[in-house]
Amino acid sequence: MKIIFTNPKEESKEPKKSRWWIAYHLLIGIILYSWIKASGLYELILSFFYIGSDHKSATFYGLMAALITLLINFSGYHLSKKVIKSIKQSKLSNSSQKRFIILFPIIFFIILGFLFYIPYTLIEKEKAQKMKYSYFKNEEENVVTAISVENSKGLKESDFNLTTLKKLEEFYTKRMKQKVDNFLIKHGYTAKDLNLRISSNSYYINVEGKKIAVIKIKIHDFGNSVFIIGIIGNDLIKVFCSWENYKEEISIFTGKCGKEIAKAFGISLPLQYMN
Repeated sequence: MKIIFTNPKEESKEPKKSRWWIAYHLLIGIILYSWIKASGLYELILSFFYIGSDHKSATFYGLMAALITLLINFSGYHLSKKVIKSIKQSKLSNSSQKRFIILFPIIFFIILGFLFYIPYTLIEKEKAQKMKYSYFKNEEENVVTAISVENSKGLKESDFNLTTLKKLEEFYTKRMKQKVDNFLIKHGYTAKDLNLRISSNSYYINVEGKKIAVIKIKIHDFGNSVFIIGIIGNDLIKVFCSWENYKEEISIFTGKCGKEIAKAFGISLPLQYMN
């Protein structure tokens, strides 16, 4: 009878993991992290942990960012291990298993690429809605409006032609420039500061049978203004709208300015017009 002596430690000793397999699983983790980062989900998750901009809050935010990054990569790593284990335990031939293992990172990347579109679209849509809401909220709060009514002094709606329009544009552009110059001089600015960049444009709109002149004036780095001028009977009606936000145009068809135009000219909102 032959007796074979074995070392219990050697029996329980598992084969060392290949470094290539570790790199393989890490790659899947990196792909998953990259997808979550690119899709905007990473920032969305982190937004729940933003509590302020002080030192303690920033430290907490940084720790949570590091923890979430580790969790995502850890999830991808173990997902890869489970998938590879399932492949090896399957009834596929060795050659088919090898092909699937080689192609899995590419397949995983393509699947995530398709899934990327869904959250990205939803997040971008939400951002657009927030920006739109923010714009109208700021416009309602910060646009300054004024309505004036005076005698038209014989000016009729039929006199509203291109020559009249250009004269109105020139007049109100010079007027706005002078007002801004006076403001700057009053607050101690020099002549160099008065060299402001001004752009303007004008056009007519026909709303509910009324011909109305629109003059838009942008003073860069200072603000936006709109003059809306029309005639009803013997009255020359002017609506003035101004906003310090020179990057965003003032809407004359909606918002605070639109409401003032509708009130001044007795028309309905939203404005429907024909050039």
